[in-house]
Amino acid sequence: MAKACLKVAVCMPQPVAIIGRNYGIWIIMRRTHDIMVKVRNQELRQCGINLEYSGTLNLVLSLGRSATPGEIARWRYRRPHTVSKVLRSMEQEGLIRRNRDAKRRNVIRVVATPEGRRIYRESQQTWVKIKQMFACLTREELARLQAY
Repeated sequence: MAKACLKVAVCMPQPVAIIGRNYGIWIIMRRTHDIMVKVRNQELRQCGINLEYSGTLNLVLSLGRSATPGEIARWRYRRPHTVSKVLRSMEQEGLIRRNRDAKRRNVIRVVATPEGRRIYRESQQTWVKIKQMFACLTREELARLQAY
């Protein structure tokens, strides 16, 4: 199924040639991205989260005490108001807490709750379909992709 998904992204009708070759490559990359996001969200739904929550939890856990809404926005390539909305939702669901910094009162620190850490660990066990998608690539192809 997963291999077929990647194949579908590449084998769909190509855009009008007049636009150019680079646009066609961009379309293929975009289709592949969309399929991978859809598949990953299906996997994450088993844990009760989505890709946005998973990525945010990953970053909060990776940044540790440096996790602030601004840093999360910078690393996730999101606008601050978008991150604030996601953090608010995640806090309501008990996945994270937003706390004022004790020394710098204007700074908000973001920390994962025990429930957020549990769900994140659980979500990392659900990479089955994504792994299958990459299984059709050779080591050389994977190395080339990782070089970018």
